[in-house]
Amino acid sequence: MMKKLMVLLFCVAIFACQQGQSVLEVPTQSASSAQTASTNRVVANAGATTTNSVSSESVDFIDFAECALDGAGEEIRVTGRVRFVNRTTTNGNLMGVTSFSGAQGLRAIGLTTGIQYQSVGTIQGTFNVRVNTLPQTFSLVGNRNLISHGRSSNLLIHENAQLTVNANGTVTVFRDHVNVGCTR
Repeated sequence: MMKKLMVLLFCVAIFACQQGQSVLEVPTQSASSAQTASTNRVVANAGATTTNSVSSESVDFIDFAECALDGAGEEIRVTGRVRFVNRTTTNGNLMGVTSFSGAQGLRAIGLTTGIQYQSVGTIQGTFNVRVNTLPQTFSLVGNRNLISHGRSSNLLIHENAQLTVNANGTVTVFRDHVNVGCTR
């Protein structure tokens, strides 16, 4: 879910200057029909440019919640959309990114019990990079709460992602670990 955003931001950050662009621009339309995007540029001050972008991505995956069914566990299916709002400021070879993601109708259902869950809350991430400079490492940690209908335990989706590119521009580490746990 968030790894696509992290990879996109990283690639744009590292390679924007190599392509002769002085300002980060996110495409106004994605190649995938599952995504939508818009971009808005604002000049923050002399020498710095800020780009605001909004995109939305479809989510549909199945994972195992070990703590569901009083510890017996069950598979859950998560569906819906996640909206990303990004603010990117570039100033010379420095770039700062602040990203928010929020659920748009993101739901989960227990495939054994039929218990329904509704996503609440947002996730925020911030990172700063030097454009056109290698090596680079990006890390992302996110939590999304899924509130159950009724007396069942709530779920917490925890994501840990890391992307590392060495001095030659080769991706040496790409990890994206998603874990589903329960909260009371």
